Amino acid sequence: MKRNRSSFLATLLVLLGLSGTAAWPMGITVTENPERAKFYYHYGEAYLQKGDYHKAADEYSKALRLWSAYHEAYYRRALCTIKQAGIEGKPIDRKAVRDLEKAMALKPGYHDALLLMATYCTAVMEPLEGLDGAVACCEKFLSLPALPDSSYEEKRTTAAALLATLKAMRNEGDKWRGALSRNPYDIRALSALGTLFTEQGFLNEARNCFDRVLRVQPGSGAALTGLLKADFARYASGKPGGGKEPQKGQGYWRRIIEISGERSPEYAEKNKNELQRIAGNCENILQKDQKCADAFLLIGLVHDEQGSDEKALSSFRSFLALKPQASDATRYAEKRTGGP
Repeated sequence: MKRNRSSFLATLLVLLGLSGTAAWPMGITVTENPERAKFYYHYGEAYLQKGDYHKAADEYSKALRLWSAYHEAYYRRALCTIKQAGIEGKPIDRKAVRDLEKAMALKPGYHDALLLMATYCTAVMEPLEGLDGAVACCEKFLSLPALPDSSYEEKRTTAAALLATLKAMRNEGDKWRGALSRNPYDIRALSALGTLFTEQGFLNEARNCFDRVLRVQPGSGAALTGLLKADFARYASGKPGGGKEPQKGQGYWRRIIEISGERSPEYAEKNKNELQRIAGNCENILQKDQKCADAFLLIGLVHDEQGSDEKALSSFRSFLALKPQASDATRYAEKRTGGP
């Protein structure tokens, strides 16, 4: 009861903007106090529900200063780090993985931490090492005894589906394991893995690969287009009315293109700067390389989002001229704008 009351009070104060929590004074030694740590943890939960991930992470950090073995606070702080990176379109900070590792060390067999690690650790590790680690986390999750809570079966289904996707990707990625072991910046290997990650919906992982290519070849049109493709997928997956965010795995990119056909003028207007950035960068790429098919595809998708049917159709046709065996999803995009 005491914990529930603390949780209710923290939530109420945050919602009213009256939390009044303060930063710790510099140089002060804090005595461990688990009960008081729970109070700050509940402040973090309230901010997390509001979507204020910076403030939530700060409250979890205060809780951890009062109770260094608070495994739930480590897990929640990692979750905030990951969610904030998604909002800002930035790579996930490695401190999220460190927090998850700490949580699992404190609570071996921590289901939620294992599933979160499996979902995101590939974004901050070496490409193939990340896949190996994610597979291990999924297998560990599935080997643990079932939990009594109502969400367990859904989590188990998620873990099983993710494991199948990760194993398939690892099998495909194994073709490049030797090349990357000899040279972590092998352009062909990183480009192939970046494309694989994008097609399967592992957008942070894709960016990691293409960023590495650009360190070696700063003007690589293929790598720049790969980054822009990941950016468009992130934009499309956040569209209201598009249903649930596409699941990672086979068919992810097809679903992204289908979502792009479900026009939302308000959403496109709200994100017009991002759309213009993607299209503008693709135009720059095409000035140097008229055979960059994916640049035409992205320009077509942007025009479609903005309601410019004729421009979209022209771009899709240019794409299909370069890739006549394109997927049904791409042909769907052409039909969306009145093509054959």
